[in-house]
Amino acid sequence: MMHGLFTGEYREINVCAEKYFNTPSMTSNPYEINRNAINFISNSLLFIEYMENLVKKSFSSSFTYWKTMQSNFFDNSVEYRILYNLRNHVQHAGYPISTIHQKLVEKEGIEVKEIAFCLSKHELSKNKGLNRHIKEYLQNLPYDQDEISIMPMISIYSAQIETLYLQILCFFLETYLDDIKVYLKNLEEQKIIEQRFVASISKENYLKGNIEDFQLPEELPSASSIQFFLKDFVDKDLLKISPQK
Repeated sequence: MMHGLFTGEYREINVCAEKYFNTPSMTSNPYEINRNAINFISNSLLFIEYMENLVKKSFSSSFTYWKTMQSNFFDNSVEYRILYNLRNHVQHAGYPISTIHQKLVEKEGIEVKEIAFCLSKHELSKNKGLNRHIKEYLQNLPYDQDEISIMPMISIYSAQIETLYLQILCFFLETYLDDIKVYLKNLEEQKIIEQRFVASISKENYLKGNIEDFQLPEELPSASSIQFFLKDFVDKDLLKISPQK
């Protein structure tokens, strides 16, 4: 669900950027692209924090490995570092995007239209509480450079977050795949393919009480629903499923 929120925000800001590209009159009003940028920046960090808590809780033995991956992105990627730290600014100080430019550029002998959605060094610097990593980045820009195009940064940042997510999927497969295979095999042997069913499980899994023999029926997934769930892993090239003979 949280991954869907993150990918949805990334999709929305790209759709919005395409709308500006196709409607030149919109470039004078940065409101809509800023709304999407704020949502993307805010929810991207929310997703990163969610993943960190998930790994810590569910895959604790792998937490150091995952956290090192994240730290490497932070230390070595200016895109990750800036957008990760931009949330406080966009939530408390102001819009991220100050200007929008459309221009014709020559690529391989052909003129093509480009659009840039730009952060402003001058505007960002007005925020006295600006994160120190962003301040350092701005200070290291050429003296006469005021604008920084944000969409290429968003593209790189998004790919890095997706890498962190894929690593969690790998942790999941390493931990649970053998159990899933056994469970799936048992369902198929009992011909529980499409239908929903319930099973009685002990109260310890749900409640703490004094009734020793209490059991609670729980609806469990069918074979087809598990196969559908695993399809996401196949689509991401994390798992190969051979057809049954």
